[in-house]
Amino acid sequence: MWRLLLTLHLLLARSQGAGADYFRDIQPLLRSRCVSCHGALKQKGELRLDTAAFVLKGGKSGAVIQPGNAAGSLLIARVTAADAGERMPPEHEGEPLSTAQVDLFRAWIQAGAPAPAVEEAEARRKEFRLRNLQITAADGKDSAARLAEASNLLE
Repeated sequence: MWRLLLTLHLLLARSQGAGADYFRDIQPLLRSRCVSCHGALKQKGELRLDTAAFVLKGGKSGAVIQPGNAAGSLLIARVTAADAGERMPPEHEGEPLSTAQVDLFRAWIQAGAPAPAVEEAEARRKEFRLRNLQITAADGKDSAARLAEASNLLE
């Protein structure tokens, strides 16, 4: 019986805003909604968001979060901006974040933005090695040979 009560207590505490967890809530949200423009391959505004350390570092506009002060954090201002030109993600990149998603960011920042000491950054994808592949018609190879060469880079 005491196990049941303990389990119910823990579930209730978690559901009543026990805080956002970086690995469970924040990292997946950043990866799904932010990293395509603010990751290893592209850093709009000189901002990377693929690790907590990069989030804390900020970008060209300075710090994007103020741990312990969600209301004063640029990240919250940008994801809640009424002006579509200011809001992140931009209109052409997807829907605005839901209230629940913004609340996760707020809770995490307000709790001091607890982050892992070590976290692996997003790796540059193999596909982008193709950028360095010089394919010219003068090399004498047909299209199939060029594609085979390119696919070898992806393995």
